[in-house]
Amino acid sequence: MATKKQEQETLQASLEKQETDQAAKTKKLAEDETLRDDTKDSLAADEKFFEETKDAAEAKATEWSTRTRLRTEELAG
Repeated sequence: MATKKQEQETLQASLEKQETDQAAKTKKLAEDETLRDDTKDSLAADEKFFEETKDAAEAKATEWSTRTRLRTEELAG
């Protein structure tokens, strides 16, 4: 009877440890999913900013080349 009682206590302790581990893993998963969602949102915003900056830089480069060409023509004339 004492052996069975000891075995039951051991199994109960093991069960409690597994439940605690499961709860910790569930919490970690929820935190990781939140972080992933935040990272995805940040990535989308960064990609949009990069595209806008790239388009603005291309427009300025075009304006500058036009201005340079016109200035060169003016000086040649």
